[in-house]
Amino acid sequence: MMHRVVLAATAVMLAACIDTASTSAPLPPTETDIAGQFTLTSANGQALPIFAQSTPAARWTLVADTLVIAASGSWDETATYEIDSLASTGTSTQQGVTTGTWTISNQQINFTTTNGGSATFAGALSKGTLTIVFNDGQFVYTKI
Repeated sequence: MMHRVVLAATAVMLAACIDTASTSAPLPPTETDIAGQFTLTSANGQALPIFAQSTPAARWTLVADTLVIAASGSWDETATYEIDSLASTGTSTQQGVTTGTWTISNQQINFTTTNGGSATFAGALSKGTLTIVFNDGQFVYTKI
């Protein structure tokens, strides 16, 4: 349970730590057939890997993020972190999964987190590129 809380907090910190200036632009109208698998290509214009957070014990780096959107109205995201121990020379990898539901209204996708947090955020799919605005950050995914 503690790992899930840390990973959910990491996602929020990632959005906050990448850049202090808002880089989100208005979303384009979304396509309506949005089901598929997407991989994160950038966050606020920065390509992965992306520094996520430091704790007194470790440095966390987001190295991969996959979002699967089901036609049934659900979604799940798997974030993969590389964790570098600051107390030793060890490195480990950890995954965190967040799930939720989605709807489309007003020409945008409305995501609601149901497991791994309680956030709501908007997105749009256009020509294979999924753009999500979360915490004033812009996350760009490519359909795979």
